[in-house]
Amino acid sequence: GSGDTVDACPLIGTRRRVGHTMSVLKVLTAAFGCLAVAHQADASSVVVLGGDPHGSLVSISISDVGNLTVHSEWLRERCVSPLSVDQETFQLLRNPHEYDAPLVAEANISGGNTLGVTYTDGHVSEFSVSEIAAELEG
Repeated sequence: GSGDTVDACPLIGTRRRVGHTMSVLKVLTAAFGCLAVAHQADASSVVVLGGDPHGSLVSISISDVGNLTVHSEWLRERCVSPLSVDQETFQLLRNPHEYDAPLVAEANISGGNTLGVTYTDGHVSEFSVSEIAAELEG
């Protein structure tokens, strides 16, 4: 639509629709206070880290998908790297309570649809933004 809308709790994955990149930054600033990190691969994608503590929320804005906000633990639990899950059964190798709360140190969009995430403990994950959006849609 022509106006900006926000519908969601920033602590869980939610979908937000806003008019343009500057609106995304305004909405995120209002939701999370200050924005310390904003990566913009091009005019159609922006990734912003926020939350309290900083790095606990990742907000993504991509023109084809819309605007998404997910918690860092939600992302980490969905990592399918060999360091995170058994590659045959996809069972988690460690339960979330067996490691410190994952905080995101850096995140960016590459190839238009891949979210790359580096956590403060050095773990690196990659996610399909369209798959994240589909899961959030339910």
